[in-house]
Amino acid sequence: MNRVWTQDEPASAVTAASLPSRLRRGARRAAPWAVSAGVHAAVAVVLGAALMFTAAEPPIVVADGRLADLPGRSLDAPPIEPSFQTTVPQVAAAEVPAVAGAVALDDPAADSEDLGLIGIEADGTAPGLELDVAALAAAPIPRADFFGAGGTAGRIVYVVDGSGSMDNALGTPDSPGPVRWELIRSISRLGPDQQFQLIFFTTGRPKQFPDGGLIAATDDAKRRAAAFMAGVRPDVGTDPIPALRAAFASLAASRGGDGKVIYLLTDGFELDHRRLIEALATMNAGRDVRLHIVLYDELPETARSGSTLRDLAERHGGQFQRVLAGQ
Repeated sequence: MNRVWTQDEPASAVTAASLPSRLRRGARRAAPWAVSAGVHAAVAVVLGAALMFTAAEPPIVVADGRLADLPGRSLDAPPIEPSFQTTVPQVAAAEVPAVAGAVALDDPAADSEDLGLIGIEADGTAPGLELDVAALAAAPIPRADFFGAGGTAGRIVYVVDGSGSMDNALGTPDSPGPVRWELIRSISRLGPDQQFQLIFFTTGRPKQFPDGGLIAATDDAKRRAAAFMAGVRPDVGTDPIPALRAAFASLAASRGGDGKVIYLLTDGFELDHRRLIEALATMNAGRDVRLHIVLYDELPETARSGSTLRDLAERHGGQFQRVLAGQ
């Protein structure tokens, strides 16, 4: 029932009387809006949490990677599958104490059926030796590698200890030792624009291939080098100086191919270090030939030779590698 205000009643009384009813009507009208606002706020909170916990995962970062074997090749490119690949069989070997900075090496061995893998036939020929290079010769920068020592090289001479203490390391044509394996692997990877020579030393006149100096690393030259190695037998004595003189003379007479390198491999037995140091100071006075030295270790006693040979390699701009047999 509506009240009618009369002149006898004050206006404030009417207003006070109607205020509670107005508040109740306002509360009834505001309730739906409050509920709606609460629901929207809850939805916003849920969506924000969902976005927070579904952020994109960070990319995987590769901390390290192995470079492709050939310059300019993509790491995603299909692997090279040359028809000449070798897998060195393993044989038991005596334990040798580990030496800091040494290259671990397992003694390889091969029976007659495996000889074709390294390019040596029973008659001394090597029909498959060049096939490893066929897939690798496209590299634009000529390189050489022997037991991990190497770099850019156009003209290379391998000077190898052929003394009796290297018997196991060299092996025989029917059962090649690790040094013979590595020589074949290294030579097989040379490109046709590179030149090489192979010299074995004991005492007296060194055994050389070829006799006339460096030869281009063609397929035919690699076959002939394998046949030459098949005829090498360890002998008595250890005198690398005549072989080194022959190597320096061959390099001096050669033409073309940037980078002159000599690889000297020895086990260090009966080696006259003082005489070797003096001879090299004369032969390589201009330091235009890099001398890499590989110390092949079968017994821990040869550790006494390491420091002198390392210093000698550094003096002549080369690298020193220590190879441990049987590890």
